[in-house]
Amino acid sequence: MTQNTKCGLNKSKEYKMSRANLKTVDIKGKPYVTVNERLKAFWEDYPEWSLKDEILTPLEEIANHVCIKAYIVDEKGVTRATGLAHEVNGVGPVNKTSHVENCETSAWGRALGCFGYGIDTSVASADEVHVAIKQQEYKPTNQEAKFKKAKTFYIRLFSQLGWTKKDSPHKATFNRLCGKAKVDTFIMSWAMEDTEKMRKMLGDAGVKIDATTVINEALCNSIQHNITQYVSLKPNTLL
Repeated sequence: MTQNTKCGLNKSKEYKMSRANLKTVDIKGKPYVTVNERLKAFWEDYPEWSLKDEILTPLEEIANHVCIKAYIVDEKGVTRATGLAHEVNGVGPVNKTSHVENCETSAWGRALGCFGYGIDTSVASADEVHVAIKQQEYKPTNQEAKFKKAKTFYIRLFSQLGWTKKDSPHKATFNRLCGKAKVDTFIMSWAMEDTEKMRKMLGDAGVKIDATTVINEALCNSIQHNITQYVSLKPNTLL
């Protein structure tokens, strides 16, 4: 049985660890080890072990986002460390074409970091830190900022309604609404045109809102009633 710590590391035994020859990349004055360096050191130290991973995201959602868990497994099949990573398609330059591959690399890096490779400065690898800095330094255009605000609004709205929860009794209503609007049920994957499609669809259902609308109980009750009737093809009962 795996003995887990906060980092997903099994500390039931002592391990050999190649540290001296790990090359680092300087990022804003701090040395970080790349995933590539961690991998090379790991295979040198433990050629009989394996590095496995598992996609935790439902198959139908992988095109939009992915969560991967990586495992370091010894020669007896015992998991010695784990690492998690999550990436969204289209967020950042790499994820525009390779969000699954990028996620897998990040998960490997975190598992190896949890095991002890290249953590003198941080568990995060140089690859992760570099991507994070690029995302922080990026300045969105006015259109992109407007889109982000609109998507955040819909995330808050549907979360407050409870429609996006797996066990929500209104999950089917939300799925039908997204189907009518021709948008994905995973809001994080929405593009700019998807927020406009949803705004128009809600308007057709008698709900006039935009990203500046205050979300309160009265609004939620109105949406709950109108959308339930709308997706059931009963528009004559709209408030």
